[in-house]
Amino acid sequence: MYHFLQGVEKFISKSASPDGFIYFSFGSLIDLNNAPEDLIQGLLSSFSKLKQRVLIKWTGARQKNNIRDIPKNVWIDDWFSQQDVLGFMKMQNESQMSFVKGQFRHWKQPFSGLNT
Repeated sequence: MYHFLQGVEKFISKSASPDGFIYFSFGSLIDLNNAPEDLIQGLLSSFSKLKQRVLIKWTGARQKNNIRDIPKNVWIDDWFSQQDVLGFMKMQNESQMSFVKGQFRHWKQPFSGLNT
């Protein structure tokens, strides 16, 4: 595993976030740039209430000027190395099926996803 962005690693480290972190991404299926503003603000408001740090993969986020009120526990960027993020530290999940999926990969961490 190559060393991913040191700033991201520091943001999600146990010392910065003892409750862990959430990696939120729709991949290439949904373009958040086309999402209604109230949906974006609703997501950010919801994430702001969490103890965990939240990484949001949002392609084109830097070009979107109307992102406002980004909570302190949220980091938004165009891209994160998903392999590195998911393999970084112990993650928790209640979904047994997602845990099984995660074990078949080499991350050795449980993870969750939306089934489409």
